[in-house]
Amino acid sequence: MKEKAYFHTIDGGKEITFKESVGQLVFVGILYAIGYTCFFVALLNLFVLRPLPLSGLLSSVAWIAIFLSAVVSGCRKNGTRQHFVNVLGHFIRNRFAQFMSDDAGGSILCFGYRCGTRRYYFLKLRPNGINSVDWGPGQGNNPVKDNDWNVAMWFETASIVFDGTHDGLGIFIVGPSGHKAGREAFGNGFIDFLKANQVQLTLPPKVLLGQSGDVVEPLHPMGRIRVGTDEYAARPLERMIKKGSKVVIEEIRGTSIYVRQRNGPNQASEVTARKLAEPQG
Repeated sequence: MKEKAYFHTIDGGKEITFKESVGQLVFVGILYAIGYTCFFVALLNLFVLRPLPLSGLLSSVAWIAIFLSAVVSGCRKNGTRQHFVNVLGHFIRNRFAQFMSDDAGGSILCFGYRCGTRRYYFLKLRPNGINSVDWGPGQGNNPVKDNDWNVAMWFETASIVFDGTHDGLGIFIVGPSGHKAGREAFGNGFIDFLKANQVQLTLPPKVLLGQSGDVVEPLHPMGRIRVGTDEYAARPLERMIKKGSKVVIEEIRGTSIYVRQRNGPNQASEVTARKLAEPQG
């Protein structure tokens, strides 16, 4: 399914804008509505309803404790203001990625959203810490519908200037989920945006497709493989792959090589031969 591009480059190429999907906003809104409804019902049970059975008392106290612990944890982790900035961001479609200059004249890549005339930020980092930009299906991906792909930016956490979420362990999802064709188009556009702003990214050569390699750094989930005398960053298509394993390069997405483990020296050709020998129905 072909999707039209939904991102735009502005400010002389220093910023791209895009929108979160309506479906995602509705889904998050429903979750928050359920959570807050249960919280206020629990408060109502405690302070209004009389008499309150022991089971109702315990369940109300438990739900209030769970709700408040999540809020307190978020405030302690990110600061009260940033916690609620992150919460508000779940309901705002207008997102952006922007290059700014720091006081020393260095470059900072910022991700955030607009609410009215104001900007709020999820993440700020120095672009020399970016390792890879690629795309893939989410955990709930349906192979038939192919509708849960997203673009991921991998980076060194030491490059963080400001991090509003502290989630992801060096992984930031850029833009909404969607069909593979649309995420691939956006991913390539995002890579072009980074390269146009002097971010050093290396795109693996297409001639690597189908070649075999050895894992020299565990793919857990991102590691390195050796093909001939050259080494490349790589990720597994399926489960994690240990050091010393033999792999076959099956896909290249953005700056990442995706490999599949093989058990024998001719596994790839044997699989191809079996597919060709299968009756076509």
